[in-house]
Amino acid sequence: MTSSDLVERLRVFLMDGVVDEGVVLDAATPLIARNLIDSLSVVVILNFIHAELGVEIPLDELTEDNLQTLSTISDLVLRLKTAQSPS
Repeated sequence: MTSSDLVERLRVFLMDGVVDEGVVLDAATPLIARNLIDSLSVVVILNFIHAELGVEIPLDELTEDNLQTLSTISDLVLRLKTAQSPS
């Protein structure tokens, strides 16, 4: 899966009830700075990532930097997916 594929999956997921109707999301939309996600949204996103992609995100990776945009979330997931894959 490419970063752009993952960004699109995350975007569709967020648009389907996590963010308010009418919000326009792209890879660089500032999710936290624009108050588009809150702590409950983060839990919902983490559950989606785990259920759909099989990636567990450790607590120490739940930083504002990693959750700023769809692109930063995608980068985090792909990095962890690679690290968690059996060698």
